[in-house]
Amino acid sequence: GALTHYDSLVIRWPDGTRESFNNLLVDQKYTLHRGGCTRTSETIWPALKALCDDDSLNLSLDGVADLAWSTGESTDSITIHDPGLYYATYRDDVNCLVRTVPIEVIANPDSVKPVINYEGNTKLCHGDEVILSLPFGDNYAWSSGENTQSIAVHTSGSYFASIQGYCKAQQSDTVTLNFLVPSTPVTVGDTFSLGEQATLTATGDSIVWFSDPNGINSIGTGSTIVLSGLDDDSTVYAQNLDPIPGQDYQFGPVTQKGTPKYNGTFINGGLLFEVIEPILLKELTVFTDSAGARIIEITNGSGFFFDKQVDLLPGTTVVHMDVNLPVGNYTMGTNTDLNTLLFGVSNPYLWRSSDGVTFPYLIDGVVSITNSTYGSQFYYYFYDWKISTSDKYCGSDLAPVTAYLDINLATGNINDEQALRISPNPTSGLTSLVIKSAADVKIEVSSIDGSQVYSKKAYPVNGVTTLDFSSYPSGMYFVRMIQDGKMYTRKVLKL
Repeated sequence: GALTHYDSLVIRWPDGTRESFNNLLVDQKYTLHRGGCTRTSETIWPALKALCDDDSLNLSLDGVADLAWSTGESTDSITIHDPGLYYATYRDDVNCLVRTVPIEVIANPDSVKPVINYEGNTKLCHGDEVILSLPFGDNYAWSSGENTQSIAVHTSGSYFASIQGYCKAQQSDTVTLNFLVPSTPVTVGDTFSLGEQATLTATGDSIVWFSDPNGINSIGTGSTIVLSGLDDDSTVYAQNLDPIPGQDYQFGPVTQKGTPKYNGTFINGGLLFEVIEPILLKELTVFTDSAGARIIEITNGSGFFFDKQVDLLPGTTVVHMDVNLPVGNYTMGTNTDLNTLLFGVSNPYLWRSSDGVTFPYLIDGVVSITNSTYGSQFYYYFYDWKISTSDKYCGSDLAPVTAYLDINLATGNINDEQALRISPNPTSGLTSLVIKSAADVKIEVSSIDGSQVYSKKAYPVNGVTTLDFSSYPSGMYFVRMIQDGKMYTRKVLKL
C-alpha cells in the first residue's frame, strides 16, 4: 500500500532453516532462495505485445546460464506464433535463479467492435451534458472532431469514433442523443379595469405559470390562468414543458461467485450506493440455503429510512421492493436484531460474492453501487437490481405575459396629469385635490376591488378641495374626478 518500509520478513524453510530478509525494497517482486539469493524479477520485454495476422515474435536472452523458457525450450531464443504468457528463468553471475517478468502475447485483438460507454437516456433536456467514453486505444477520432478517449456532449446528434487499435483502426458503434428544446409558449395578455379579473393564455405541450422571470415560484398550470385582485399592471411568465418518459434498467451482479458463499457469523454486510437521479427500486434478488424472515433496510443516515420484511425459502428469491429513492447516498443491509433472533448471530445467512467483484456497478448518470460495507473485495447479498427512472420534463424559455390595468375604460376618461393632482400621496388622513379647472366636479373613491366608498359633488375653492381617508383601511384607492363630461383617475395610497 502506501507504506514505505516494513519491520521484518522471516522465512522458515521446510528443513527448519530460518532466514531474515529485512533490507528489501517495497513495491518489488522478489524471488528468495534458501541460502541467500535475493533477486527481483527482471523486466526485459514489454508487458503486452499484439500479433497481427501472421506476425510472430522473437524473444532472446544471450550469454546466460541454465536458460529455460516457459515453453520448455532451452535455446537462446524462441519464436512465438500463439497468444499466451511467456517468461524465462536463468542463473546470474552469482548463481542465483532469475525469473523474467512475463510478457503477454495476444493475437488479432481488434476483432471486437469498440462500444461507446453510455447507458443513460438518449433523450435529454437542453442544457444537460453527458459523457461518452471509449475502450483504451492508441488514438481516437470522434465524429464531432475530438480526439480524446472521453467527450462531453450537450448537443443533439449521432456520435461515433474511429479507434486505432493494436493492429488496425476500427469504427465504434453509434450513440444518437436528442437534447429537447421545447418551443416557447405563444401567449395572449389581457386588459382589465378595477374589480375585474384578468385572463391570460398560453399555448404549448404543457404550460406552467410562474410569478417571477427565473421560474422559481409556480402559480399555476394549464393553458389559462386567471388573476384577480389586481390594482396595477401585472406580468407573469409561462413555460412550456416537454416530457421525457422514464426508463427501466437492470444492473448489478446477477449471480453469486466465490467460496465460501457465507461471510463470518459476526458480519452483517451491506452495500453502499449513490442515487444520482431519483429512481424507483422495483426489485432485487437474494440467495440463501436457510429459510426464515429477513428485514432489508435502506437508509441515508440523515432522515430517510425504509425497511421491508421478506420470508425466504431456500434457493433464489426475487424481492419486490417498490421504494422511491431521492438523490443521495444510501446503505442497504439487513436488520441485525432479527438475524440474531433467528440465527443467534449477526450474519443474515444470505449469499455474498468474493470473486469477480468489480465496483462500481452503475447506470451512468442515474445510480451507482459504489462499494460494500466491508470493502471492495466483497459484494453483499443483493443481486440483479431492477429500477426505473421518473418522467422528466424539459422547460422552454419563459415567456412574459402582462395583464394591463386600463383606467380609460370609462367613457370620456382623459389622461391629463395637470387636470388633477393629489397631495400628499401617500396619506394617513387628509389629502388635497388640486384641480386645474374652476368648474364644479364630482369626486368618486373606489377600493382596489372596484367597490365605491365615496361619491360626492365638490365645489373647489381656488381650485382645491380635500378628501379625508382617516376612516378608510390602509391600502390602495382610486380617485375619479368627473368634470364637464370628462373623467380623470389617480391612485392614492392610504397608510
